[in-house]
Amino acid sequence: AFIEWVSRIGITIENKRAAPIEVVLREHLYRGQNWTLAYQSAPQATKEGPQQVSLRMHVPPQTKKAVLYVVVYTW
Repeated sequence: AFIEWVSRIGITIENKRAAPIEVVLREHLYRGQNWTLAYQSAPQATKEGPQQVSLRMHVPPQTKKAVLYVVVYTW
């Protein structure tokens, strides 16, 4: 049998500073080791281990940025 689970995650980052910031969003994927990112709006996504992914992004000063990513797990 093939089972699939899809998680959609949305996060908003707000930079209230006068200078730009670099942000690392790190997700620990506890639903299993068979996963893939089906979509990510962050410019850089890196698989850091069997159950961990990081998304990196630049946020300009006085700006909000939304990040969306979709994780598909299979068993």
